[in-house]
Amino acid sequence: MKKILLVVAALVLLVVIGGVVLVLNLDRLVKAGVEKGGSLILGVPTELDSASVSVLGGSVGLDGLTLGSPEGFDAPEMFGLDHAHVSVDLGSLRSEEMVVHEVVIDGAEFTLEFSGTKTNWGALMAHLEKEPTGEQEKRKSERELRIGRVAFTNGSVSVKGIRVPVSTTFRLPDLEITDFGTGDGTVATVRGVLADVIGQLYVAMLGAAEGVVPTEELRKVAGELGSLAEQAGGTLKEAGSAVQDVGKGLLRGVLGGDDEDK
Repeated sequence: MKKILLVVAALVLLVVIGGVVLVLNLDRLVKAGVEKGGSLILGVPTELDSASVSVLGGSVGLDGLTLGSPEGFDAPEMFGLDHAHVSVDLGSLRSEEMVVHEVVIDGAEFTLEFSGTKTNWGALMAHLEKEPTGEQEKRKSERELRIGRVAFTNGSVSVKGIRVPVSTTFRLPDLEITDFGTGDGTVATVRGVLADVIGQLYVAMLGAAEGVVPTEELRKVAGELGSLAEQAGGTLKEAGSAVQDVGKGLLRGVLGGDDEDK
């Protein structure tokens, strides 16, 4: 009996030690996961200075998150932030469906770079519309994700690649996204949610750029956005019709009039 008790005690001790080691390393594991997963799914360099996980609070803090530019663009970064707060069901991180209650991104700095008839954010959307090529990318992209709310506050946008008549930096209106349903009963995936968020974010940038970016440049970008929305038979379509709807609205606003044929 004593031997059995000793074995049980040893097993319990090992479990406790393993749990402590895991908790102590959660910050490092989340940091590595964000960098590797972001780079794989988005197709741009993703770097994170540090992550802080609160097991009792069910929250994750991300500090110093940056996204590099897609191929063909020169800006060192297209996105950078000091801090983001994520409220998450930590137990779901290892389940089939990851549950995120909210993501609050405050004070982010965005770069909207133009290159001919393309932009860096349009290139990012185009990448998300493509089918994943590698097995690891496919596995991470198609993981189920249930998310309640994403909010962008106090953001700013810098324009690169073209000449603008006024300041090259303007404020991004606060943006809150709460509807991530696909509308057809399809389960939301990490890739689909990212496409939805980035699509709405991109449109918000273009809307805020009116009066800063020359109209002829916005016409080019509106064409790119409309083309992406129409071609999306996969990921962007799964992300919902928001991108398509606002794309049409932007086209009407830039080109003038209410005739969709324009």
